[in-house]
Amino acid sequence: TTQSSIGHGGDAARGVDGDTNGVYSSSTCTHTADSSPWWQVDLGSSTLIDHVDIYHRTDCCQDRAVGARIVVSDSSDFATGSLCDVLREAGGAPERVQCRGLKGRYVTVDLTATETERILTLCEVRVYELGSPLHIGPEHVALVTLYSPSRVDGSAAVQRIRATCSREWTLVSATFREVDRSSCAEVGMS
Repeated sequence: TTQSSIGHGGDAARGVDGDTNGVYSSSTCTHTADSSPWWQVDLGSSTLIDHVDIYHRTDCCQDRAVGARIVVSDSSDFATGSLCDVLREAGGAPERVQCRGLKGRYVTVDLTATETERILTLCEVRVYELGSPLHIGPEHVALVTLYSPSRVDGSAAVQRIRATCSREWTLVSATFREVDRSSCAEVGMS
């Protein structure tokens, strides 16, 4: 992960630490310090993106990311990317942005095009890969990819979870290896 600048210790890696706590003092949120802020994650390879979930700060400043563009690109130069959508909600968790199968290696939260100078603060960003559901009665099989820091050296990894789900499922662990059993059964990982 990377971002345009770091303010108040809010390193870019906090955006993918697996913790959705929106209280800044919990040390789980990013924070920029420049007038044209952006935050970016490298997925490691070009991927079809279904949606991105954004967890905002909840203790104050909930509207900091409102107006940010979610961009998918094959280059770290997100100006060449495709727009998923614009963040519109303040607070709440998560704000879901549909990318409808846009393909790219990088996902960027971009506030550079806004008219006013603002700080960008994100408390968690989760990127979901587009999977083609195979309908089996009322259930389907989905392959979901999530970006998470999981290696001992702190570097990032992309992990895939394959699960059968009767409804939308939620993740319950920081490394995204467990699935809420009330709605899904994990059938394997790659």
